[in-house]
Amino acid sequence: MWGVFLWAVISAFIIGTFLWSTIILFQQKRAWEAYAKKHKLAYEPSGLFGPPVIRGKIGENRFTFFTDVQKTRDVRGQRMVTVIEVEMGPGMPAAAAMASKEFREFIGELNLSGTFDPNSPDWKPDYVLQTRSVDRLKQYLTPERIKTLHSLFSMRNSVALFFFDTHEAVLRIETPDPLQDAVHMEKITIRLNDALGKLRPTDAEKEKWAAKS
Repeated sequence: MWGVFLWAVISAFIIGTFLWSTIILFQQKRAWEAYAKKHKLAYEPSGLFGPPVIRGKIGENRFTFFTDVQKTRDVRGQRMVTVIEVEMGPGMPAAAAMASKEFREFIGELNLSGTFDPNSPDWKPDYVLQTRSVDRLKQYLTPERIKTLHSLFSMRNSVALFFFDTHEAVLRIETPDPLQDAVHMEKITIRLNDALGKLRPTDAEKEKWAAKS
């Protein structure tokens, strides 16, 4: 008797989880498709039950929205996260990576041995920073840029990584939020574009770094 009851409870839980996940997925697909259409971005539905993908340029930056599966150390074994990757293009001073603490292990595997403390009230001790050129990165990290990075690294319910070299700069945001609302996606995009506008080097800085190369 108890075995039948337990089986019924487990079956109900599995079916309920599947239905809830399916509802969220279709809400996500509708929101992402509407958002892509508004901004004339490439939208990939990835099949009926596959997570969607969006790619394209918004303002000066190239955005990609997609879903990633990550391993976890708990009983679930994995979790789904929404990833927003934004490419800025060339022009940064040197190879470097800065991030919230969740990316410490990833950055530790990069060939970036230089590090320093920006010594700013906007820089938390658990933020990660590594570079190939401490001198150039110190010149790049103005108080406004440090404040901007802090605003990204402390975004609610997300983690952030900003890494670059002289050829490309990428901001990566990860969140468990499936982004089921196109209006919410719009707000995030505006915020990220505004932040990257402040992180983008000026023409004068690019010329100075190029002259010293």
